[in-house]
Amino acid sequence: MVFAPTNDPSSSDQTLSGGWWPDVSVSAWRAATRTHDTVTDERIVEALRTAMGSVQLELDGWQSERQAEGASSLEDVPARDLGGVSALVHWYRSAVYAEAKALVLEWYRDNETTSDGHDRADQYVAVVDSYRREARHAIRRILGRSLTTVELI
Repeated sequence: MVFAPTNDPSSSDQTLSGGWWPDVSVSAWRAATRTHDTVTDERIVEALRTAMGSVQLELDGWQSERQAEGASSLEDVPARDLGGVSALVHWYRSAVYAEAKALVLEWYRDNETTSDGHDRADQYVAVVDSYRREARHAIRRILGRSLTTVELI
């Protein structure tokens, strides 16, 4: 008999407060990333906290500049409207969601122990890299930077 932790994602929803940054909901993250309910809410909360900290750290200087301009939250910073949502809020959540998904995939890769499982787990590397790239792109959009850097040699 195999026991696997399962969650009822509709049973409760935790929202992590970002202070100046938008709140992040566990259920919204789960839905946006199509994460199976065998990933526990506790693991998701840990991944989201880590991702929020990482993204916010990268945006510290930018946030300080916006606060000096009078913005009391990310929502107060003028930005393009994307279907009723500020582009900056969308990109912030996109960065956090992608970074958290990469973390969860890395953590659960460790559970693949058979040789067949190890081969499948190796395929996660490209997926994890893709999520990390998505997070970097979202952060660069917030900063107003291009997605690529080209130098002439």
